[in-house]
Amino acid sequence: NMRIAKASVELATAPQFDKIIKNYDLDVAKEEAYQLVKKFINN
Repeated sequence: NMRIAKASVELATAPQFDKIIKNYDLDVAKEEAYQLVKKFINN
């Protein structure tokens, strides 16, 4: 099952994703998300 395979990958990488972005200000939240993704991709 494709979904179970995908879930296995998601669970394996879950410890890398421990950030919460609160969307009180959309521009701030977008920048925070961008920086987190950029840092993840570059490491």
